[in-house]
Amino acid sequence: MKILQLIFFSENECAGSREKLMNKQHGFTLVELMITLVIAAIMVSIAIPSFNGMINRNQTMSTANDLLADIQLARSEAIKQDKLITLCPSSDASTCSGSWTDGWIVYRPEDNVVLAVRTKTSNNIVVTGAGAIAAGVSYYGTGRGDKNGSFSVKQGDIEYNVDINLSGRPRVIPPSH
Repeated sequence: MKILQLIFFSENECAGSREKLMNKQHGFTLVELMITLVIAAIMVSIAIPSFNGMINRNQTMSTANDLLADIQLARSEAIKQDKLITLCPSSDASTCSGSWTDGWIVYRPEDNVVLAVRTKTSNNIVVTGAGAIAAGVSYYGTGRGDKNGSFSVKQGDIEYNVDINLSGRPRVIPPSH
């Protein structure tokens, strides 16, 4: 008889077990939820400055790469067309005027045809041309530039340089840190 009692529960025992399972609460307490939210807020507050730094680096690098692409465009169009092609700062997207931060154009001075336009960069990014290329750079049909020098693309403490060597080839130099 004891063996049968071990194998089969009485009806009263089953009903009690069922009630216990039905009355058990599932979910989180308010204290557990508050602790989870505090931990999440701390982790987000630690991550946000890192994201801002990453965003600034990417914006600065993107602007430097845009400048590099337009220098390469000017050089390749000069070779393709066998004509003088100029890259210069432009605030109005049609003439060489303003600063590099305002934007720049790639154009053919022979007939004033604008081949490419870059408008104002982000408010926090400053683009400057150093020395001889401050006013612009031109490429001859051979692909050789009329001057060499360096552009600085800077946002806060992040700075990329776009260098043009004597043969007219440009390259981006990333920050050293």
